Amino acid sequence: MKKEINGYEYSMNRFEGYKTRSKIKISTVGQSCEFDIYTTATDKHDFENALLDRRHEDVTSIIIMHWSTKEQDEAVDKLIEEWFKG
Repeated sequence: MKKEINGYEYSMNRFEGYKTRSKIKISTVGQSCEFDIYTTATDKHDFENALLDRRHEDVTSIIIMHWSTKEQDEAVDKLIEEWFKG
């Protein structure tokens, strides 16, 4: 499912036209989870603001653990694919 926020698309699934991917860690009291968010946003500050603006009251912290472009993802995918062929 894609959602549009401030003119950018966001999804937890890879989609055609995404520009960047982030690994996010969200914590609440007693638990945390990590997941990827794909987006058309290319500015990390805009992305961070979108996360913070929609923060649920139970969330105690949001950490962007990783930020990469689609091109970086594709290069890593290719490297891993070649490594497994090896």
